[in-house]
Amino acid sequence: MLKASIKLGTRIIKRNIQVHMATHKRINLLNVIKTFLPQSAMQSFHKTLIKPIVDYEWVIWGAISQYNLDRIFALHKYAVRAILNIRRTQAYNLG
Repeated sequence: MLKASIKLGTRIIKRNIQVHMATHKRINLLNVIKTFLPQSAMQSFHKTLIKPIVDYEWVIWGAISQYNLDRIFALHKYAVRAILNIRRTQAYNLG
């Protein structure tokens, strides 16, 4: 029983890492195409291809640890910086 539980936990972690990496790749794509698209198109790209995955990660990883929440938050900030064309060293306020 313990082995099955550990095996399932390992599979869940591996799958969530794959999802995280897929999201990162989509944000990198957004960074590449942002010079060719208006900001409204980039926001649409975010809403349809990035935000649902970040929301999924939040639900799955969020209950596990603060470290994972920080990773998801950092990924989301990366997407926002790409959309708004803000450098990592620049401060910004969305509120």
